[in-house]
Amino acid sequence: FKVTRRAEWRPRGGGGDNRTGVGPRSSSSSSSSFQAKVPVVDALCALFPEHYETRRQAKNDCRKKLVMVNGRVTRCAGAVDVGDEVVVVVRETIATDVSAHLPDSAKKVLRTLKVKHEDDHLAVIVKPQGFGTASAGGGYDNANAFLPHLLKPTGASTEESRGAMHRPRPCHRLDKATGGLLVCAKTSRAMETICDDFRDRKVRKKYFAVIRGLLPRDAGTLDTPLDGKPSTTEYVVEHKFKRNGEQHAYVTLTPKTGRNQQIRRHLAGAGCPIVGDRIRCPGAKEEGGEMLLWACKVGFRHPITGEQIELESDPPEHFYIAK
Repeated sequence: FKVTRRAEWRPRGGGGDNRTGVGPRSSSSSSSSFQAKVPVVDALCALFPEHYETRRQAKNDCRKKLVMVNGRVTRCAGAVDVGDEVVVVVRETIATDVSAHLPDSAKKVLRTLKVKHEDDHLAVIVKPQGFGTASAGGGYDNANAFLPHLLKPTGASTEESRGAMHRPRPCHRLDKATGGLLVCAKTSRAMETICDDFRDRKVRKKYFAVIRGLLPRDAGTLDTPLDGKPSTTEYVVEHKFKRNGEQHAYVTLTPKTGRNQQIRRHLAGAGCPIVGDRIRCPGAKEEGGEMLLWACKVGFRHPITGEQIELESDPPEHFYIAK
């Protein structure tokens, strides 16, 4: 359901801010130096100070069409005048069994999904291989579609979290062929903070891969630029072995930048494609099977408590092909 908070825009008396005319509803109706119109973002920060700590948060709600002025949705470029009514819609999660309407095939998938960590603000799930992170369609072929059915409703207060989102959402993406740990947010504040941390490379990620071929050293860095941008992946060779007469290895990898398919492209560029990569590993398309790349570790600062969260997920048994 939706929680709506309202406030009227009125001029304030002597205690007001005469530079902008901002302020909550007041019994005073006269101010000689009151500036009539102010940007809607400034108005939101003044009318709802406990809801918007920064102008960026107010802009985000405008972009999401959660702000109305006089009954009409307004965007970031809007303005608020004397006497206008400003409405902010706060989305909250419905605490009901939202899985009841799922088709039987989707219910079977839901029972296989695992949650590694969950609290009122965020969750970390294990995304299966061959399963997208999100999809523009309405099917149940991606993790995002199952989050409202898999996770519990948030119990966080609006003041603490800036409100629950309409539904939980992933904070980043894993390729469809890549399985492993996926960080998801339940509240607006968690979503904003975690996405910022991913963008600023503050989230620690580690992957496990099975490669065909041998890297030049047992530990090193792959730093070939990708898409015309600096790109860095650190690696450690954990185990070398032969399979069908060819050299293979188990490798753990830490991407220091976030280019599209960075790990897959760096390894293929070094002559050691990931087993099962149907684009870059010769014969993989004909052989079939899953690509052997797994997001095995993730670490980040909790957006509300500041606690350091470190989680691990072991790859499935079919990754261990050494014999």
